[in-house]
Order: sequence, then structure tokens, then C-alpha cells
Amino acid sequence: VGGVVDVETRYVSPTILSGVSQESPVMKEEIFGPVLPVIRYRDLESVIRFIQSGESPLAMYIFAKDRKMVDRLCREVPSGGVVTNDIMFHFFNLHLPFGGVGHSGLGKYRGKYSFEAFSHRRCYLRRDDHSLLDIPARYPPYSDFNLKLMLFAGKHLPDIPPHPTLIRYGGMALLVLACAALWAHYISF
Repeated sequence: VGGVVDVETRYVSPTILSGVSQESPVMKEEIFGPVLPVIRYRDLESVIRFIQSGESPLAMYIFAKDRKMVDRLCREVPSGGVVTNDIMFHFFNLHLPFGGVGHSGLGKYRGKYSFEAFSHRRCYLRRDDHSLLDIPARYPPYSDFNLKLMLFAGKHLPDIPPHPTLIRYGGMALLVLACAALWAHYISF
């Protein structure tokens, strides 16, 4: 049904393709146009295997009333985005990330997601004083106690806000205080 194409005006009428198989040329590329290949299936398992055997789609549009089936498809079929019982809605919502996985694209874009996708958040730690706040327990050889102390401190230290003064002096001060508290805790037992 459909299939009217006018190259001069760049028009493609909405088109439904029947009798399509996985080997059909239309199934080898992403479709960016009003073309819908229709493939019959008997059970959900064969649908999942069929989709998993190819590249992950940029978007997966599921038309179904069965919530368990929708949830299973979302769990087992990777895709850039999922819309249930509608089309393109995730694309038009500028607050949602949009993008693919695998061959259909890497990363997400839109708003803050674009900024994060094209930004490199780099860690920068600077220590100017290597003697005042230095903790000998940081250096090998590690005793069992020192290793446990450093692992515990690294796991339980609070996040430090990205303020230059706090990063420069507060981070090591927090580490010293945490280690001192842990030392006191272990000694008291």
C-alpha cells in the first residue's frame, strides 16, 4: 500500500510493505521515512529473537495492551528509545534524551544530555603541601589495618563540593579526620 515517490519534490507517500523477511533490503538499514515493513509472527519469543539477531533500532514502537509483553520487550530488546502505543513522542519531548545504541548511534542528546555527551568531565586534584597533611598509611607496604583503613575512608568519605579551596585543602583535611576517627575507633576495641 502506498509507494508513491516524487524525487523532484522529495515526497514519499506513507507506505506499508508486506511479505518482508529479515533478508529483505529494507530490513538491512534504518528507515527514515514513512515506510512500515510488516512481518507476521506467531509468538513473542520469535519476535525477540528476530530483533536481537539484527542491529539495535534507534527507536522501538510497541503497540500492545499486554503490559507484561511490553515490559519483556523493553527488558530483552536493546534500543535507543521506546514508545508504547504511540510514535515519535519521545523525539518531540525536548526534556527526554534521544539517541541510539550500537550502529544506530552512541550517546544521547537534547538539552543537558547534549552537553554531557560532548563534554569531558575531568578530575583535577592538586596538592601543594606534601608534608602537613600526608598520611603514611597511604604508602606501601600496606599492613592489613592500613589497607582496610584506606579502603574504608575512600568508601565512606562524603562528596566534596567542587570549590577550589575545599578541593585544595579540605579534601586532605577530611581524609585526615576520617582516618583519625577510624584509627580511634579501631584502637578503642
